[in-house]
Amino acid sequence: MSGRVHQEDHDKLKCLSRILVNTAKDGTGTYLYLLVDSDGHLQVDVLSSALPTDAATETTLSDIDGSLDNIEADADAAATHLANIHNSLDAIEEAVSREDAPHANRDYGICVFAVRKDTAAALAGADGDYIPFITDENGKLWVNPGVEQVGSLATALTDLDQVYDADPTTDVSAVVDADGYRYASLSYEIDVALTPTDILFEVEVSLDGTNYIKLMYDFLGDLRYTDTAVGTGVEETLSFPIACSKIRVRVTCTGTDATNTFTVDNCILYLRN
Repeated sequence: MSGRVHQEDHDKLKCLSRILVNTAKDGTGTYLYLLVDSDGHLQVDVLSSALPTDAATETTLSDIDGSLDNIEADADAAATHLANIHNSLDAIEEAVSREDAPHANRDYGICVFAVRKDTAAALAGADGDYIPFITDENGKLWVNPGVEQVGSLATALTDLDQVYDADPTTDVSAVVDADGYRYASLSYEIDVALTPTDILFEVEVSLDGTNYIKLMYDFLGDLRYTDTAVGTGVEETLSFPIACSKIRVRVTCTGTDATNTFTVDNCILYLRN
């Protein structure tokens, strides 16, 4: 093969170095040659046109980038907040124990506060309302052991304070709660008019609050006064041990009528631990 390029080969080489710009539907167009610089780099024209409406620009992209940073910061803050909530829930769970759960070392707990009340008094407005614990001035918790007063209780038996004549000849006091008390004292005053037969005091106790029986302890077996024994008047206090839930006192007179009477006054039942 000689070094001379035939016309046919020359036409092929020209096809390799030019492009056909189609300017018509039938495929006809104008041949345009490719241009390169001295380093063989292809020369091209970069055409630009106006951005479409609402298209992103460098400014809007920067704004978006800033917003993404804010979102990321908010997400980090939310993650921290959720972690704090999780820790708080863990602490609550550790502080709350299930019923019958066994004790373990280093169990968590909740501090219980109390209100100082030197004289015990309700802090709630109505029955069924929540109320805090209360203590005295020494920090001792106020409690109710089942009686009206801690240590002792004095009850006036006003039902017995009256004149016993033809009617009534007998009466019984109101019931007094005796739970928590071990000793009792019964005091009274008796006066007589003319010559009634006698007046009898009986202490009745109950273990169930329903059935009452006479307390038979020493003088209580027959605590009776005749008219002559009363004389110009009797003022006495009698002390005795008790072990019961309820206690009451009964008075029974015999030989009384409209003029022959016994009068009972200042009848008091005193209980103590």
